[in-house]
Amino acid sequence: GEGSGSSSEGEAEEVEEEEPMKKDKPTTDAGNAKSTGNTANTGFIGELDLSDVKDTIDFNGNEQPDDAEKGIELDAEVPSGLQHLKNAAVLILAYNRPDTLTKTVDKLFEAAHSREIKIYISIDGTDPSTVEVIDSYKDQGVLRLDHPRKILPPIKKLSEVGAHDSKAPGTMYLAAHYKWALGEVLKKRGHSHAIIVEDDMLVSEDFLSLFEQTAPLLDVDGSLWCVSSWNDNGYKHLDLPDDMLFRTSFFPGLGWMLKKELWDELEPNFPADQWDHWMRSYTTSQGRECVVPFKSRNYNIGSGGANSNPQFFRKYLQNIDVYSGKPIKFTNTANLLLAKYTKYLTAMLSKATFIQDSALQQTEDDDPPPWAAHSKVVAVPYYRERYEKIAKQMGLYPSLRACHRYVNILYYKGVMVLLLDKRLSPYLDEEKRSAPVKGLRAVAAGKPGLSCNDVCE
Repeated sequence: GEGSGSSSEGEAEEVEEEEPMKKDKPTTDAGNAKSTGNTANTGFIGELDLSDVKDTIDFNGNEQPDDAEKGIELDAEVPSGLQHLKNAAVLILAYNRPDTLTKTVDKLFEAAHSREIKIYISIDGTDPSTVEVIDSYKDQGVLRLDHPRKILPPIKKLSEVGAHDSKAPGTMYLAAHYKWALGEVLKKRGHSHAIIVEDDMLVSEDFLSLFEQTAPLLDVDGSLWCVSSWNDNGYKHLDLPDDMLFRTSFFPGLGWMLKKELWDELEPNFPADQWDHWMRSYTTSQGRECVVPFKSRNYNIGSGGANSNPQFFRKYLQNIDVYSGKPIKFTNTANLLLAKYTKYLTAMLSKATFIQDSALQQTEDDDPPPWAAHSKVVAVPYYRERYEKIAKQMGLYPSLRACHRYVNILYYKGVMVLLLDKRLSPYLDEEKRSAPVKGLRAVAAGKPGLSCNDVCE
């Protein structure tokens, strides 16, 4: 995904050697493990009685009925084994980084349930050192898939007409590898789910437990299409609950799971380049969302590749916080169904103190920030053109990510902060929304590289 080290770009890279997963307080055994760091304490999902909250939000017919949860089978405790993912597979994409691949696989085998699931490593090309690493895990049941490192004829034609340099970008090779490998695992070998990991990711001990607990959501809620282990805004300076999940309209990638049925839909139109951006387009997602933990369950150790460089890595990826305890029960899984989720956010907004985005600032001490005005929930409507400044003030990714229907949920020093796009968020009432100016008309997008002003004029 964007910002990650790619398994299909062979440029020199810097690798963070230090293991980033800080140690949380000891937990009990996996069967009775409790959350060990931050837990629900200020209006988190799971503590709220939603029975008297009206769902007044129209999401174009995508909402689920209130009784949708009747058809969902959720684990009452921490999973003791893989039940929903009995026929799933982990797919590791590799290219020419044997050292990071070794760390990735070793860390995966430390995860709970890793001996219960089929693991494939697909190599793009024939790098001898990488092949040797993959084969060293053969006795542990790991299967090697060999993808010829090539790009498809349609991509070659782009080069012939001068659309890009004769040396194809690594993102093109990556897209071709993704398409082939997912087809191998989900169609040719008949697995029900694929959990995709790249060769520069260190996963948490409860990495597979996350997917086991959330897999049923994909069966009953048509507004969800994937589960990811990565929070784009999961930075260490925020209060990230260990045991909580949220919905995001922005596809995160980076250690994620999809079902075979979704691949059947995506495969015919899978793009020749920039596959992750294609996943984020509305024409592909159709408004469907991903489930994500507030505290990430994987950490990226590759600072170079098709979509990243050392400077980008240090600025936006290095300070992502990762859960490091024993597997725990996620406490709000059922409340991620769209009907309940919309009610939850509506209820939180009814309790919120509204402030101007210019008031948001990080503070040095551990006390609640002065802009919270003794409120446990703060709502911050903003105009999109100001988001980059807000992100800088609060230490977030500079472009809009990790948001559900244009709402970002942050927890900062005991305060729940809701960032809401004034133009686009359906959660704001008419009084607080900024409606489009009457008389405006839609204008078709121009060709790539053409000025928006030129198109409108």
